[in-house]
Amino acid sequence: MTFENPPRNHTTSLSSAAPLADRDRAYLAQLFAANTDLDPNAALARVGEIESEIADARTAALDAVEDARVAGVVFGFIAAATLLSGAIAAFYSATAGGGHRDEGLGLDVLVARN
Repeated sequence: MTFENPPRNHTTSLSSAAPLADRDRAYLAQLFAANTDLDPNAALARVGEIESEIADARTAALDAVEDARVAGVVFGFIAAATLLSGAIAAFYSATAGGGHRDEGLGLDVLVARN
């Protein structure tokens, strides 16, 4: 087994929110020590550093997802408000135009009709 290809169960446990089990942490430290010039204690410390970096990255990703969700909701409300104001303007314009047509108050004097 090489350092570049850890077993699938270890990579899955690294990506979850739960902390690494002691046996997983020890196994990864053993892999680090075998493939680098680190002593076992330094390799174990490095595994702890990597675990905290992964936790920080996961937190940052969850924060970004929450920000995107909030932005989507705000955009949806703005779009709905814009559509509503357009519908109100269209209704008012149609009502006013119909009234002008019925009363003969249009701009017929400017349009030549045959």
